Amino acid sequence: MLYSGVNWRVLTRPAFISNKRKDYDSMKNKLITTFSPVLLSFVMSGAMAQLPELDSPSCLLCSSTTAAFYGASQLALLAYQSGLCVSAQLGFNGFDTHQTHDDDHFEFLEKLTDLVAFIFDTAEAGGFADKIVLTMASDFGRTPYYNAGGGKDHWPIGSALIIQQGASWGNRVVGATDEGHNALNINPATLQVDSGSNGIRLEPKHLQQAMRVLSGLEQSSVAQLFPLNAEDIDFFNPSMQT
Repeated sequence: MLYSGVNWRVLTRPAFISNKRKDYDSMKNKLITTFSPVLLSFVMSGAMAQLPELDSPSCLLCSSTTAAFYGASQLALLAYQSGLCVSAQLGFNGFDTHQTHDDDHFEFLEKLTDLVAFIFDTAEAGGFADKIVLTMASDFGRTPYYNAGGGKDHWPIGSALIIQQGASWGNRVVGATDEGHNALNINPATLQVDSGSNGIRLEPKHLQQAMRVLSGLEQSSVAQLFPLNAEDIDFFNPSMQT
């Protein structure tokens, strides 16, 4: 997942942690302190195909350049391909545009778009692009108007993107806002705008529930431990949209 922030982490399979805790901790410490082609080969030892290497592997975990985002993305893909993880959370910052919004926001949108293309291109080279589901979201949006400094401040209404290669449910929009960028309620059965008693406001819990459904985990024991109490919304019905 990509979100507006500065941190990323690989979420590792519990079974691997319990069986290989010592090996995992050792590898994790090496990744934090140094990254070399030798370690890259170790991570890839169980993989089916070699992914393209970065021009500067030593910058994989640096935090001050755009290369860090590409490196973190590649590391997450390597970990998945090697069986070390099933999901990863990646941070991409630069969107807190309280000043000079137009100068900065479009530049970082372009960089983010390039990063998404890199993720799918790299997964394609590894032969598993069809298994990638990418969710992009932020913890909040930006105001629909400018402040005195030409920037945009925090706004409670945001959006999210779910991307999967060749998905039949793609190229659709669920949810709506008015001309003032205020959220409108939708009917969970029809996905149409509904200002009546049947309308609900989309919240992060609905997105999280949708991801559980897409992953086939909505009835899992883990999901039962962490109920979202979200209304059922058929996000992935290709015949419906708002």
